[in-house]
Amino acid sequence: MIGIRIRRERHEQALTIAELAEKAGIKERTLRAVEEGEQDDPTRSELEHVAAALQVPVSSIAPAEENLEAEWLDLVQTAMHSDITKEQFRKYILDEKEKRQKKEK
Repeated sequence: MIGIRIRRERHEQALTIAELAEKAGIKERTLRAVEEGEQDDPTRSELEHVAAALQVPVSSIAPAEENLEAEWLDLVQTAMHSDITKEQFRKYILDEKEKRQKKEK
């Protein structure tokens, strides 16, 4: 869905993929993959750069639900590329869940 919205806006502004990628400061192949649905999880930063280049709000190309999903994916990717292990990450999530449950009681 994000790719379709970006392509529609890009066409409305008569921009090529190469032109938009250059304006947004992202790789052309990344933008092409997003538009063609091969990459359906662009980073929040990529979305912000594309939206700025198109001079539209991020919400017009990625509704809130999709933005949230992208934020979660960014978080997980960051964890995966850090020194934290899966077990540490899992423990953190479970600890936070437990804290919230205690607060609700």
